[in-house]
Amino acid sequence: MRDFGALLAAALALVQGTANAGDVYTNGNWYDGNKFVERTVYVLNGRLSFTAPDQIDNTYDLAGTFVIPPFAEAHNHDLTTDFNPQERIAEYLRDGVFYEGIFDSKDEMAGIGYIEVENRAELLRKWPDLVQQKPDFVKVMLSHSEEYDLRKDDPEFFGFRGIDPQLMPDLVELAHAEDLSVSAHVETAADFHYAVAAGVDEIAHLPGTDQREIIRSKDAELAAENDVAVVTTISLTTKIQDDLPRDYDTLMQQYTGNLQRLKDAGVRILVGSDMPYRDTSVGEAFLLHQLGIFTNQELLNMWCETTPRRIFPERNIGRLDEAFEASFLVLSGNPIEDFEQVRNIVLRVKQGHQLILDSQPRS
Repeated sequence: MRDFGALLAAALALVQGTANAGDVYTNGNWYDGNKFVERTVYVLNGRLSFTAPDQIDNTYDLAGTFVIPPFAEAHNHDLTTDFNPQERIAEYLRDGVFYEGIFDSKDEMAGIGYIEVENRAELLRKWPDLVQQKPDFVKVMLSHSEEYDLRKDDPEFFGFRGIDPQLMPDLVELAHAEDLSVSAHVETAADFHYAVAAGVDEIAHLPGTDQREIIRSKDAELAAENDVAVVTTISLTTKIQDDLPRDYDTLMQQYTGNLQRLKDAGVRILVGSDMPYRDTSVGEAFLLHQLGIFTNQELLNMWCETTPRRIFPERNIGRLDEAFEASFLVLSGNPIEDFEQVRNIVLRVKQGHQLILDSQPRS
């Protein structure tokens, strides 16, 4: 997991204001998770407060603008590579994306970063090596589980096969015993079923780009019951649109149906793009908005609250509450009335620091 605030000094030329003991923001409309409320808010040592301190060091007039928590990105791969990390971080911050869950390892070699197993005995033998690497979580690859026996020894499917789905319960049990969460990459509805049935904590994608894949209602209900989060990543499809074996519009209709089924079941849905080097979660959020499944408020809550709090559950982020981290975005307009306003960021504040980027926002 990555919090961009920890990477700023080394990776991006920023001018930061000083977080003083008594900054006050007046005349702003602050989002409370349901509506915008006009109020005066104080920043005390990097935290939000609604009680005036003894001393005010700086006063900032927000002049009727709208304040929301920062955005998050639940799935990407681009900050652990050598692909212009300074530029990528700058893009995230311009877009108001302060938090990200990264699905990569620094070293991607067999035994370092990933481990291949064929059976339970091999899983048990190699598991201590994985734990010794001190991962933040465990990601498991499921790919066409319904064809595991067909694909496992066929070189034609190299890179298009995953773990034996029968090993999933053992793997999840081992991970949870080490207090490690499990995220499952899935391609098909069968992969989704095996992942949820095994008790994973997160599904890394919606099924699937190469065939008709409808999530079963019972699997969606079980995911909701066990608080399994599902990351959207539907904008990944736009990257490979020319290579899709099916009509793009048909695929988007499938995604719409699956997302509606997850929403109806009460599944926790996270905004993530899986669009390395191309976009931040802004593109994902707007594609979700285009599908018309979620209201502006529902989508805003998914992006600003549900996603960052799932990435960093131990931190007070994702809401503008008393004693929460003083990280927020100031928008020129109301995004509940007009979702396009999420692009109109006039001020970015990270843990009490006002961030001034060294270049203009992207058009």
